[in-house]
Amino acid sequence: MRVTLNSETPSRNCGCASLLAHWESAAHHKAGSCSVANCHAPSTEAVLVAVRDEVGPHRYVVPVCHWHAEQLDFDTDLREESRLVSHGALATCASPVPAGAMT
Repeated sequence: MRVTLNSETPSRNCGCASLLAHWESAAHHKAGSCSVANCHAPSTEAVLVAVRDEVGPHRYVVPVCHWHAEQLDFDTDLREESRLVSHGALATCASPVPAGAMT
């Protein structure tokens, strides 16, 4: 899936120590390797992404390596198995959005 890594810093209304900790809490999954396709570096951070060709101002959180976290406003592909957590979940630590369920 094609996304743009966003440079915006989200506000959070939860007790998570970092955006990566928030992703892990909302996804009910420990971050492994970077979500960017063909990158196998460990995820050390999380960033906001916008899914290309998606209607609306939706933003999602994904874990990435440090190098990709520095590549802001950059278009790239995510792995098929990447778990997207809705930016709207930042206030509630809600469940992740399944990759195939986006409209």
